[in-house]
Amino acid sequence: MPVAPAVREIKEELCVDIKIIKKLGQKNFTENDYTMSYTWFLGDLTDNQEPTIGEPEKFSDLRYVELDKLKKYKLSPNMKNLARFIGV
Repeated sequence: MPVAPAVREIKEELCVDIKIIKKLGQKNFTENDYTMSYTWFLGDLTDNQEPTIGEPEKFSDLRYVELDKLKKYKLSPNMKNLARFIGV
């Protein structure tokens, strides 16, 4: 299970440490003739940290969004796949 890469990505992108609670799911998706394998996890922030943007050259906004409200936003392909996967 790719827990270490997920923890590392969160650290790089949101500047926080997390503890993985459980695997939510895994699925392969094809986009533009390229197949990608996604694995999603439920995690918890450690030590009352606040996420910040770790890659300001790629992202300009950070906000919490309730899962049932995801479709109101312009989502990345990965987030669209997650929303479909969890049925929202």
